Amino acid sequence: MREHLAERADGWFAKAQAASLNSLPCRAGCSQCCVGPFAITLLDVERIRQGLKAMPKGQGDGLRRRALAQTGSMERAFPRLSTTPFLDTWPDTEIDDLVTAFQHLPCPALEPDGTCAVYPWRPLTCRLMGIPTDEAGLVQGACKVQTAVPILRLPEQLRQQEHVLAEEEARAILKYQQDRGTSGEEVLLPYGFMLDISPCR
Repeated sequence: MREHLAERADGWFAKAQAASLNSLPCRAGCSQCCVGPFAITLLDVERIRQGLKAMPKGQGDGLRRRALAQTGSMERAFPRLSTTPFLDTWPDTEIDDLVTAFQHLPCPALEPDGTCAVYPWRPLTCRLMGIPTDEAGLVQGACKVQTAVPILRLPEQLRQQEHVLAEEEARAILKYQQDRGTSGEEVLLPYGFMLDISPCR
Protein backbone atom coordinates (compact mmCIF):
# COMPACT_ATOMS: atom_id res chain seq x y z
CA MET A 1 0.00 0.00 0.00
CA ARG A 2 2.84 2.41 0.81
CA GLU A 3 4.52 1.89 -2.57
CA HIS A 4 1.14 2.18 -4.27
CA LEU A 5 0.76 5.57 -2.57
CA ALA A 6 4.12 6.76 -3.93
CA GLU A 7 3.15 5.63 -7.43
CA ARG A 8 -0.19 7.43 -7.13
CA ALA A 9 1.60 10.61 -6.03
CA ASP A 10 3.96 10.41 -9.01
CA GLY A 11 1.01 9.88 -11.33
CA TRP A 12 -0.87 12.85 -9.90
CA PHE A 13 2.17 15.10 -10.25
CA ALA A 14 2.59 14.10 -13.90
CA LYS A 15 -1.05 14.96 -14.63
CA ALA A 16 -0.81 18.25 -12.72
CA GLN A 17 2.37 19.14 -14.58
CA ALA A 18 0.68 18.45 -17.91
CA ALA A 19 -2.34 20.54 -16.86
CA SER A 20 0.11 23.37 -16.11
CA LEU A 21 1.19 23.13 -19.76
CA ASN A 22 4.62 21.99 -18.57
CA SER A 23 5.33 25.54 -17.37
CA LEU A 24 6.72 24.37 -14.02
CA PRO A 25 10.40 25.19 -13.56
CA CYS A 26 10.99 21.91 -11.68
CA ARG A 27 13.78 19.89 -13.28
CA ALA A 28 16.90 17.94 -12.31
CA GLY A 29 19.41 20.22 -10.63
CA CYS A 30 16.84 22.74 -9.34
CA SER A 31 17.05 22.40 -5.56
CA GLN A 32 15.12 25.44 -4.28
CA CYS A 33 12.72 23.19 -2.35
CA CYS A 34 15.52 20.97 -0.99
CA VAL A 35 16.80 23.51 1.53
CA GLY A 36 15.25 23.91 4.97
CA PRO A 37 13.74 21.21 7.22
CA PHE A 38 10.12 20.12 7.01
CA ALA A 39 8.00 17.38 8.53
CA ILE A 40 7.80 13.92 6.98
CA THR A 41 5.69 10.95 8.05
CA LEU A 42 6.58 7.49 9.31
CA LEU A 43 5.82 6.20 5.82
CA ASP A 44 8.44 8.55 4.42
CA VAL A 45 10.95 7.43 7.05
CA GLU A 46 10.35 3.81 6.07
CA ARG A 47 10.81 4.65 2.39
CA ILE A 48 14.06 6.54 3.01
CA ARG A 49 15.40 3.64 5.09
CA GLN A 50 14.73 1.28 2.19
CA GLY A 51 16.72 3.61 -0.01
CA LEU A 52 19.65 3.78 2.41
CA LYS A 53 19.77 0.00 2.59
CA ALA A 54 19.79 -0.24 -1.21
CA MET A 55 22.75 2.15 -1.56
CA PRO A 56 26.43 1.27 -1.43
CA LYS A 57 27.42 1.36 2.25
CA GLY A 58 29.74 4.35 1.92
CA GLN A 59 27.09 6.50 0.27
CA GLY A 60 24.42 5.65 2.83
CA ASP A 61 26.83 6.28 5.70
CA GLY A 62 27.65 9.70 4.25
CA LEU A 63 23.98 10.70 4.21
CA ARG A 64 23.56 9.52 7.80
CA ARG A 65 26.56 11.58 8.90
CA ARG A 66 25.04 14.70 7.35
CA ALA A 67 21.73 13.95 9.06
CA LEU A 68 23.44 13.32 12.40
CA ALA A 69 25.20 16.69 12.24
CA GLN A 70 21.90 18.43 11.49
CA THR A 71 19.86 16.67 14.16
CA GLY A 72 22.63 17.37 16.70
CA SER A 73 22.39 21.10 15.96
CA MET A 74 18.62 21.01 16.21
CA GLU A 75 18.65 19.16 19.52
CA ARG A 76 21.07 21.67 21.02
CA ALA A 77 18.75 24.52 20.02
CA PHE A 78 15.52 22.65 20.83
CA PRO A 79 16.36 20.16 23.63
CA ARG A 80 12.95 18.48 23.60
CA LEU A 81 13.99 16.81 20.32
CA SER A 82 16.58 14.78 22.23
CA THR A 83 13.72 13.16 24.18
CA THR A 84 11.66 12.26 21.11
CA PRO A 85 11.97 13.37 17.48
CA PHE A 86 8.21 13.26 16.94
CA LEU A 87 6.48 16.59 16.36
CA ASP A 88 2.89 15.47 16.99
CA THR A 89 2.47 17.41 20.25
CA TRP A 90 4.46 20.50 19.24
CA PRO A 91 2.60 23.80 18.80
CA ASP A 92 2.73 25.08 15.23
CA THR A 93 4.49 28.24 16.40
CA GLU A 94 7.37 26.25 17.88
CA ILE A 95 7.75 24.16 14.72
CA ASP A 96 7.79 27.40 12.73
CA ASP A 97 10.54 28.74 15.01
CA LEU A 98 12.65 25.62 14.45
CA VAL A 99 12.13 25.64 10.68
CA THR A 100 13.08 29.32 10.54
CA ALA A 101 16.19 28.77 12.67
CA PHE A 102 17.43 26.00 10.34
CA GLN A 103 16.05 27.19 7.01
CA HIS A 104 19.59 27.29 5.60
CA LEU A 105 20.22 23.54 6.01
CA PRO A 106 20.09 21.46 2.81
CA CYS A 107 18.43 18.06 2.82
CA PRO A 108 21.00 15.38 3.79
CA ALA A 109 20.33 13.76 0.41
CA LEU A 110 21.02 16.90 -1.64
CA GLU A 111 24.10 16.31 -3.78
CA PRO A 112 26.50 19.08 -4.91
CA ASP A 113 25.05 18.99 -8.44
CA GLY A 114 21.55 19.65 -7.13
CA THR A 115 20.28 16.10 -7.56
CA CYS A 116 18.70 13.88 -4.88
CA ALA A 117 20.59 10.84 -3.61
CA VAL A 118 17.34 9.14 -2.52
CA TYR A 119 15.17 10.25 -5.43
CA PRO A 120 13.41 6.88 -5.99
CA TRP A 121 12.68 6.76 -2.24
CA ARG A 122 11.95 10.45 -1.61
CA PRO A 123 9.13 11.51 0.75
CA LEU A 124 5.61 12.12 -0.49
CA THR A 125 5.97 15.86 0.14
CA CYS A 126 8.91 15.92 -2.28
CA ARG A 127 6.95 13.97 -4.88
CA LEU A 128 4.14 16.54 -4.83
CA MET A 129 6.24 19.68 -4.43
CA GLY A 130 6.26 22.15 -7.30
CA ILE A 131 2.57 22.32 -8.12
CA PRO A 132 1.18 25.82 -7.41
CA THR A 133 -1.09 26.07 -4.37
CA ASP A 134 -4.68 27.26 -4.57
CA GLU A 135 -6.17 28.74 -1.41
CA ALA A 136 -9.12 31.07 -0.96
CA GLY A 137 -9.32 31.58 -4.69
CA LEU A 138 -5.67 32.64 -5.00
CA VAL A 139 -3.10 30.65 -6.97
CA GLN A 140 0.46 31.01 -5.71
CA GLY A 141 3.78 29.57 -6.77
CA ALA A 142 5.07 26.66 -4.70
CA CYS A 143 8.54 28.21 -4.37
CA LYS A 144 10.50 31.40 -5.06
CA VAL A 145 11.52 30.19 -8.52
CA GLN A 146 7.88 30.03 -9.61
CA THR A 147 7.30 33.73 -9.02
CA ALA A 148 9.05 34.37 -12.35
CA VAL A 149 6.89 32.07 -14.49
CA PRO A 150 3.19 32.09 -15.46
CA ILE A 151 1.06 30.25 -12.92
CA LEU A 152 -2.04 28.37 -14.06
CA ARG A 153 -4.90 27.19 -11.87
CA LEU A 154 -5.28 23.39 -11.79
CA PRO A 155 -8.61 21.89 -12.87
CA GLU A 156 -10.94 21.13 -9.95
CA GLN A 157 -10.83 17.41 -10.77
CA LEU A 158 -7.08 17.32 -10.09
CA ARG A 159 -7.54 19.20 -6.80
CA GLN A 160 -10.13 16.61 -5.77
CA GLN A 161 -7.70 13.83 -6.65
CA GLU A 162 -5.11 15.58 -4.47
CA HIS A 163 -7.52 15.47 -1.52
CA VAL A 164 -8.20 11.77 -2.14
CA LEU A 165 -4.45 11.14 -2.15
CA ALA A 166 -4.13 12.92 1.22
CA GLU A 167 -6.91 10.75 2.65
CA GLU A 168 -5.16 7.62 1.35
CA GLU A 169 -1.95 8.72 3.03
CA ALA A 170 -3.77 9.29 6.34
CA ARG A 171 -5.25 5.78 6.21
CA ALA A 172 -1.86 4.25 5.35
CA ILE A 173 -0.21 6.07 8.27
CA LEU A 174 -2.93 4.86 10.66
CA LYS A 175 -2.46 1.25 9.49
CA TYR A 176 1.32 1.58 9.86
CA GLN A 177 0.86 2.84 13.44
CA GLN A 178 -1.60 0.08 14.30
CA ASP A 179 0.65 -2.63 12.86
CA ARG A 180 3.60 -1.41 14.94
CA GLY A 181 1.80 -0.16 18.04
CA THR A 182 3.12 3.38 17.59
CA SER A 183 1.44 6.75 18.06
CA GLY A 184 4.01 9.14 16.58
CA GLU A 185 3.42 10.31 13.03
CA GLU A 186 5.75 13.12 11.93
CA VAL A 187 9.46 13.90 12.33
CA LEU A 188 11.74 16.48 10.78
CA LEU A 189 13.35 15.43 7.51
CA PRO A 190 16.91 14.75 8.84
CA TYR A 191 15.54 12.20 11.31
CA GLY A 192 14.33 10.13 8.38
CA PHE A 193 17.97 9.23 7.69
CA MET A 194 18.64 8.06 11.26
CA LEU A 195 18.45 4.31 11.67
CA ASP A 196 18.12 4.49 15.47
CA ILE A 197 14.94 6.59 15.54
CA SER A 198 12.52 5.11 18.08
CA PRO A 199 8.76 5.07 17.54
CA CYS A 200 6.66 7.17 19.95
CA ARG A 201 4.42 4.97 22.10
